[in-house]
Amino acid sequence: TVSNGDGIVFHGHAIISRGHAIVPRGHATVSRGHATVSRGHATVSRGHATVSRGLAFLSCFP
Repeated sequence: TVSNGDGIVFHGHAIISRGHAIVPRGHATVSRGHATVSRGHATVSRGHATVSRGLAFLSCFP
């Protein structure tokens, strides 16, 4: 869990309230930004996400 700052997750899950998450493998869930990444796919309701070869960079906006 990352409250403020960056989080790098290679395996497992990451829950980020604010900040950015780089997830080469696994899943990323952002509470503020509602971004979900799984297997190189990104679904975003708020904010934005870029995916490149299974690597996702999530940006969460307050």
